[in-house]
Amino acid sequence: MQRSSVEAPLEEEAIASYSEAARLGPNQWEPHNNLGLLLLASEDAAMHAKAEQLFRKAIDASGAGLFGPFFNLALALTKQNKTSEALELCNKLSQEDLDEQTRGELERLLSELNG
Repeated sequence: MQRSSVEAPLEEEAIASYSEAARLGPNQWEPHNNLGLLLLASEDAAMHAKAEQLFRKAIDASGAGLFGPFFNLALALTKQNKTSEALELCNKLSQEDLDEQTRGELERLLSELNG
């Protein structure tokens, strides 16, 4: 799918903004997580690897009970064909008390990984 001429500059601006936020707040999970999500949307495998590292930073900075960065890490691992690691992480997440939306997304990812 081709991006419009408006989407590309906005995406670049968002990446620059989240990169700066992550630099200024290295112990804040949100900018790392959000930047990782932007990079994960790319079709570039190198961006998926970078997203994985950002999700790991977000996990390190996040508190207990925050599962979004873990799920996003599982997505990044899946995109990189690191299926066994993604599956292990998903199985651990499935043991947690997740909200309904996260549980549904996790079940879909587990089905894809097992399928």
